[in-house]
Amino acid sequence: MSGRVYDADIYVFGTTPETYWTATAAEGPDDAAPRLETDLSVDVAVIGGGYAGLSAAHQLASRHGRRVAVLEAGAGIGWGASGLNAGFVSMGGSKLSTAEMVRRVGEEETRRYWATQARAVEDVRAFIADHAPDCDPVGDGNLCVAHHRSVAPVLAEEAETLSQRFGVAAEFIGADRFRREMHDGPETHGALRLKPGFAMHPLRLVRALSRAAKANGAQVFSATPVVTWIREGRHHRLETDMGACVRAERVIVAANGYMPNGLHRSVAFRSLPAISSIIVTQAYGAEELERRGFRTTTPIYNSRGLLSYYRRLPDGRILFGGRGDTQGTSVARAKKAAETLKCLTHTLPAFADAEIAFAWRGLVSLTARRSLAVGLDPDDASVAFAFGCHGSGTATMPWAGRLAADLAVGAARETDVPTLFRGLPPRLPPSNILLRWGLRAAYGVYALRDALHM
Repeated sequence: MSGRVYDADIYVFGTTPETYWTATAAEGPDDAAPRLETDLSVDVAVIGGGYAGLSAAHQLASRHGRRVAVLEAGAGIGWGASGLNAGFVSMGGSKLSTAEMVRRVGEEETRRYWATQARAVEDVRAFIADHAPDCDPVGDGNLCVAHHRSVAPVLAEEAETLSQRFGVAAEFIGADRFRREMHDGPETHGALRLKPGFAMHPLRLVRALSRAAKANGAQVFSATPVVTWIREGRHHRLETDMGACVRAERVIVAANGYMPNGLHRSVAFRSLPAISSIIVTQAYGAEELERRGFRTTTPIYNSRGLLSYYRRLPDGRILFGGRGDTQGTSVARAKKAAETLKCLTHTLPAFADAEIAFAWRGLVSLTARRSLAVGLDPDDASVAFAFGCHGSGTATMPWAGRLAADLAVGAARETDVPTLFRGLPPRLPPSNILLRWGLRAAYGVYALRDALHM
């Protein structure tokens, strides 16, 4: 399909990526999602079978009694970002600081943002308890660790602001306590802990969402990319790569980082996919982890502009991730995996012997306003959308999918969307080459700021 930003290697929809998650989540008979092979008519078609799309389908089928079909381009449910992420469940959907949020939307709407995202985390926790206990939820909040001593006062101030002005369960953990309770290393100068939050097995979660949607009557298809979208009177006609067509009165776009710019005019060049790089090491025994000083299962990310994120997995492995390459080729993938391992051993020098047991990459979705986009197409209210979670969507995207479903059928108004997330973001330059070069330039600026501790 036209409109792809990166090399074709990263868009091989017919092959399921090999990851730690696929190796540890056996697919059951209820997880199958067939290819759509015959024409279909529904009330709502959902493009994208990840957290947002499946949550939208579940909401439409269970709460609104709509006939709904989910069209996932990848070879199976969890093919995309929902099955490729690190499993951090956090209050997300934005790359803005709290101060930037206040300047943009005001204090009350900033408070609304934090409240909705705290509920989103607890909704995921409740869903796991009811539908997916095998997701192995672990940890207590999310930790942003100060990578330089100059950052520690900033994080301490942020903890005070969030707790006193915005009702967020936030605390600053000093350097000594962090090293004693979490882990040691050259970039451990204290940390901001935000609650609620935890970590879990992301592929098991997205498969559980698929099962729940299907149990309520939604039809879920994989290996079914939409290649043409035509408006025919009151209906939308979605043509798939195998020739099967879906006619629907309403459409929800929930493709996030894998959304092609040629799919529909309303969402074209509204987001920029960025590549992530994740590795998982060999397993370490519990005593060995304790001896090397990695004591916590709470997920951690650092305060760098080009941040890294990492966690101790239930079986004693270490997952470590960060920004990927800007090409999308297989050669670039292998090179970036090796660089990610070097970053791991720098951050956690006690694990200098770490080896790569699993390595993969995926796409996250960025927007020009640095926040999620949820709403209705201003030119066609029969089209809803939810995209742009900025790599922190494990709780945000199920919430956004449900909200998009309510918007699509008139059960919610656009004012029900927090102002920070409401409506389409500004368009980016309509050139895939310019987008890639712009991202490279941004990475260069962030790397310089990190080096100067700005």
